[in-house]
Amino acid sequence: MGTDTSRLMDEATARSYILNLADQFEEAEQAMEFLNTCDTAQTALAHVQLKEYRYNRILQIFYISGSLTERECLKEIEEYSQAREEFLQATNKLQMITSKLDVADVGRILMERMNTK
Repeated sequence: MGTDTSRLMDEATARSYILNLADQFEEAEQAMEFLNTCDTAQTALAHVQLKEYRYNRILQIFYISGSLTERECLKEIEEYSQAREEFLQATNKLQMITSKLDVADVGRILMERMNTK
């Protein structure tokens, strides 16, 4: 792979990292499932971040002005909870898919790292 994961803040490097991971799957269907799940996880993360921001703003407004009803606050809590659940489902699916990567390759990499120290 050769990608330093501490530098994944750059979009091009992150995309390259994901594509390199996809190339490691033995079957094309698994690679596509991985890429599609990455897209889903990215979307779910953006969604939960927006809901979390909105939820926090609603709570601030409620506590500062008291202008919101309890029902409105409960609705925001429900939407935020749903978004979090969607994100957790996406990350769980991503974990399941990435577990299909060649474990022997991971063992070889770890052995190489241990031998270089």
